[in-house]
Amino acid sequence: MPIQIDLGNSSGSNAANSVAPKKLGPVIGIDLGTTNSLVAWVNPENLKSTVISGPEGELIPSVIQVNADGKVLNVGTQAFEQKSTDPAHVLYSVKRLMGRSLQDLESQVAQIPYRLKNDELNSQCLIDLGQKTISPIEVSAEVLKKLKKIAEEKIGQKIERAVITVPAYFDDAQRSATKMAGRLAGLEVLRVFNEPTAAALAYGWNSSRPGIVAVYDLGGGTFDLSLLRIDENVFEVLATAGDTQLGGDDFDRALADELLRRFEDRHPDAQLNDVDSNAHRKVYAQMLGAAEKIKKALSDQESLTFDLNGARMQISRTEVEKLWTPLVEETLRLFEAALLDARLNKNDLQDVLLVGGSTRMPLVHKLLEKFFGKAPNAVLNPDQAVALGAALQAHILGGNLSEHLLLDVIPLSLGIETMGGTVSKLIPRNSTIPTEAREVYTNHVENQNSFDIHIVQGERELVKDCRSLARFRLRGLPPAPAGYHRIEVLFRIDVNGILNVRAKDLRSGRAHEIEVKASFGMSEDELIKLLEASIDHAESDFFERQLRDLKIEADSIVIAAEKTLAKSSHLATPSELSSIKARLVDLKNAKSSSDLQALQLAMEEFDAVSRDLAERQVNFALQATLSGQKAE
Repeated sequence: MPIQIDLGNSSGSNAANSVAPKKLGPVIGIDLGTTNSLVAWVNPENLKSTVISGPEGELIPSVIQVNADGKVLNVGTQAFEQKSTDPAHVLYSVKRLMGRSLQDLESQVAQIPYRLKNDELNSQCLIDLGQKTISPIEVSAEVLKKLKKIAEEKIGQKIERAVITVPAYFDDAQRSATKMAGRLAGLEVLRVFNEPTAAALAYGWNSSRPGIVAVYDLGGGTFDLSLLRIDENVFEVLATAGDTQLGGDDFDRALADELLRRFEDRHPDAQLNDVDSNAHRKVYAQMLGAAEKIKKALSDQESLTFDLNGARMQISRTEVEKLWTPLVEETLRLFEAALLDARLNKNDLQDVLLVGGSTRMPLVHKLLEKFFGKAPNAVLNPDQAVALGAALQAHILGGNLSEHLLLDVIPLSLGIETMGGTVSKLIPRNSTIPTEAREVYTNHVENQNSFDIHIVQGERELVKDCRSLARFRLRGLPPAPAGYHRIEVLFRIDVNGILNVRAKDLRSGRAHEIEVKASFGMSEDELIKLLEASIDHAESDFFERQLRDLKIEADSIVIAAEKTLAKSSHLATPSELSSIKARLVDLKNAKSSSDLQALQLAMEEFDAVSRDLAERQVNFALQATLSGQKAE
């Protein structure tokens, strides 16, 4: 029997959009692209969405350069300029790697000029730099940091919140990876926003201009086709299609393959057959760089003569369009599939909106016009459309109301209670519905055989300051040590505002779920009161959250330390034991107080005196295992 609980949606209206929270500073919109990225905002003086230009211009290459130790040397244009000279350490097109495992990318490995390896902990790929590894999330975070800095310098205010766009086809892992990159960059990601919807907003399709449109988004690394019905302030997605492995990079590769073939014809002794060799990687990186420049040049002229590694070559637009036609035709096949899914024909569409720098190619315009029967809409700079739309969405989520857009959203964040009485938010305030989110938790108590799931609503950091929605217990788990169980909690909200919560032990397969259904409305005054309280108490809440989290960490340290002393004290000298025990007493005393700095200092001092014993304990256990003895 579903538990009937209010989620805060007022009957017959969107309560969230009537709330006017206190201003927290500008919210920026970011188009985190495969090839280039942009940042935009709505200028409060003229209420126009504007792309923010930095010293390098509006388009910031989504590229970083690192050394073998993983230290970031350059980000953006300066990194891009080292692409052909240092291919192993210039990292680009990582958007395709976000949230992916090495197995997912098996067909692309040969085309990537840097080496990949799998992260054994979460099955996501890492970039192997030789001495160190770096994740695609960390690479994207560096790009986001640069965009954040550009915005702060232009606007003259600190930027802490953003809307970041993703392809419509990004799955949960890819969206979570994008959000994590935002957090690493020092941004609160208010929403991971679909690129097609952002583009439609930028092109001016809204309640005052209803209709059915197609968003044809051909970017650097992905292709997305979305059919949207815009009516009565609602953007309804009728159908989507796309390919996360089809974009401008593939056009570059098709041309680079042709250039490499011509180069090998002229240099048969180059020995480039081994695709894993440094020689092949370096030459192919040069071909890719040349292909990108040729692609842009041939958008404005019919033929081009150029020098490539000392060889004089000539190529025409007709020649390259023969290479590219199958790629564009694949996008049209996906277009037809989306129309079929939506039960529409081409005549039902009022517009085809062009998004992504790759739509500048004359071939795309030509084949789309032939397919659609009329010229596609390219009145906006295709590189800017998504960022401009993201800025509009960011403006709204920042507490600025707009008559042009009223989306179905949840008015307050939803989460669960975690150790110490703190809140782990799974779905943030103002998330559009339908939506879902999941997190994995573990047990902190020995021999724990059940989990209490407490669902709460609100913006505060502590459970006591939030609204309790429901509770249930996941039972029947096998008793296990602390940290053994992996409990996945899934929140899913459907279009009717019904929240379904499922908890599942990933090790045993045991699961339980409930529905939390809206049955009465939360008043506007209640919403405003809760939001204002979260702002007024933000500093004290953050301090209390830090203190509680630190105390939980200190509890774990104390438990582990007492086990170590009971089993491995013979590995320490008398003076070491005396110091460890003294610092352990200090840590327990600090844990009982509310002095955050004292607790941090006590933890650091205990770590300093106990580190050598911990290392000896690990080494002793390894030696015992290798020698066939039982390691306690």
